[in-house]
Amino acid sequence: MTTTNPPPPPSTAPVLSTPDDHVFKSVLANAPSDAVSHRDLADGAFREMYEVDRTVTEVLQGGYKRIALQFPDESLGDSGRVYKMIYRGINAGGEAAVSTEQDTADESLCCKEKGAAAVMDGGTSICCDRNQQAVEKKTPCCFNITLPSPTTERKVFILADTSYSACCVDEIAAEHVRADVLVHYGRSCLSPTTRLPVIYVFTSNPLSTSATIVGFRATYPDLDTKVLLMADITYSSHTLPVYTALQGLGYTNIFPTEIIHDPASPLPNRTLPPEVGEEQLRDFALFHLSEPPPSLLLILASRVASIHYFDS
Repeated sequence: MTTTNPPPPPSTAPVLSTPDDHVFKSVLANAPSDAVSHRDLADGAFREMYEVDRTVTEVLQGGYKRIALQFPDESLGDSGRVYKMIYRGINAGGEAAVSTEQDTADESLCCKEKGAAAVMDGGTSICCDRNQQAVEKKTPCCFNITLPSPTTERKVFILADTSYSACCVDEIAAEHVRADVLVHYGRSCLSPTTRLPVIYVFTSNPLSTSATIVGFRATYPDLDTKVLLMADITYSSHTLPVYTALQGLGYTNIFPTEIIHDPASPLPNRTLPPEVGEEQLRDFALFHLSEPPPSLLLILASRVASIHYFDS
């Protein structure tokens, strides 16, 4: 558990330049030691960590055909496995689109009682179930449907050698593969994009809720303390469970922040308590799940009463 108090006002202007020898160095703030690969993680947990099912759903709903995947360097070890899951998911084929039901009783009886639809096979209508398994031949049949073309393949690309920091969406690299959507993994600065739609997958690093609660109670023994509960993006899925557990222990003035696309917010890209502005924020302490990146820590330190973070 670490405590950070607001710094005194600077006596001189800060130095904002980057030393020359840092140009090709990547600082992975608070990256877990096992972040290189989760090859031993079960498929179910891995799919949940990388939100594979949600990604597949959004790609299919958006009708995207060329999908770019952008990983931070520390997650490239998982990229091949994510690629395979997404590729299989978006190219597995869906249910055929059913058009209008025709009117006659004979046509209705053809397939409807079997819970089936009709496809055309060389001009002959075939009653099929939802998995496209033939039931029996009838003509005419009760539904007219259009099957997806088996030759339509959705392409997936893993981006490498990104032009920007890992937290930024690399639209330029995505355009090199003519992508029509980009999936961004890991920590993100949520900067606005102009060229492509973006699916953000923050991933979910493991966190012990019970250990976090112990640290919180040791830091804030008073149940009425005003506390903002905030998390690094890769730990944001734990905010609500921690908040719920603290409510159950009797804490009454905790506000769980949520991720929003608003870099100009007093809490960058996070929600504020209702009717609380930047001035009122100074009445709150801030409890952060995992160590904040240095740039964010500098901003937060000037806007809240104190900062404590749980070193995950």
